[in-house]
Amino acid sequence: MAETGGSQRAELVLVVDDNRQNRSLAEGQLTSAGYAVALAESGVQALELFVTNPPDLVLLDVLMPELDGFETCIRLRALPGGADTPIVFLTALNELSALDRAAEVGVDDYLTKPINRVELLIRVRSLLRIKRMHRELQRSYDALSRSEQQKAELSQFVVHDLKNPLAAILANAQFALHTIELSAPGRDALTDVVTAVDGMNNMVMSLLDISR
Repeated sequence: MAETGGSQRAELVLVVDDNRQNRSLAEGQLTSAGYAVALAESGVQALELFVTNPPDLVLLDVLMPELDGFETCIRLRALPGGADTPIVFLTALNELSALDRAAEVGVDDYLTKPINRVELLIRVRSLLRIKRMHRELQRSYDALSRSEQQKAELSQFVVHDLKNPLAAILANAQFALHTIELSAPGRDALTDVVTAVDGMNNMVMSLLDISR
């Protein structure tokens, strides 16, 4: 079923067919399954509707005047969001020889006329599920990219704000140990400082190695 609960909108299917009866038939089958439907009677109108109200899936007739299904598909794919929108060809049995051309222009699937309701809903549901999965994968990839960016920024912080000051403290502490007369407690305390700073410096270098 389409997404209809809560704040989720019903998924929108754009039906493109120059035959009014075919459009009405597809509309009835889809709306009864919970999908929202937009109708276009030509390829030109389909392109306009795609821009003003982008659908989640397109059912596209092959043989239409002015702009046939092949050219319409090519132009749809070139629009923003068009590359990721499932497109299903609606074709008569005597048009099956055109399927090679359909694959070339980027059609995801096809249905033969007259449309079988069960087959239509299975194809639509499957393609929309794949689209949702792809969208979730893209979100995960974007989140991972942000995480990588944050890690890079942390590495820069480690290098500039920790590594250099620690190196300066270590160098000065070692210099003091070798050049200044210190009491035994003072020397022990300074030795502890050198040991602690050296350990922190090693930790910083390990963090840099992990970030790389």
